[in-house]
Amino acid sequence: MRQVDICINGAGPVGATLACRLAASGLRVLLIDRSPLPGMEHPSLDGRAYATTEGSRRMLVAAGIWQHLPSPSQPIRSITVSDGRPGEPASPHGLRFGPEDAPIENGEATPFGWMIEARDLRAALNHALATH
Repeated sequence: MRQVDICINGAGPVGATLACRLAASGLRVLLIDRSPLPGMEHPSLDGRAYATTEGSRRMLVAAGIWQHLPSPSQPIRSITVSDGRPGEPASPHGLRFGPEDAPIENGEATPFGWMIEARDLRAALNHALATH
């Protein structure tokens, strides 16, 4: 009988990342999903991209995922926040964060976050899952 420490239902980005992070910390993890993992990498499946924070990037590094992204992720160096309703012009009020507002770490500005294509994250997750 095979014993595990934790079972995770769902191998989407959150479940798979959690499984990799827990496995990287030494836990025995069982990950269950109704879809085969390789099929989730197919380019026609998902054309979205994820905006992730620097903290999320660090978690993906610790889980052994970030290193396996097949394409470079793009840094987010500015953010514009606006408000509006469909069919109406945007509100004149808003926020803008530029490079001058970026967090400083070790004396250098760091990106606000990173843009990652969904299929690239899936490929990296699948690689990390196979490794663990």
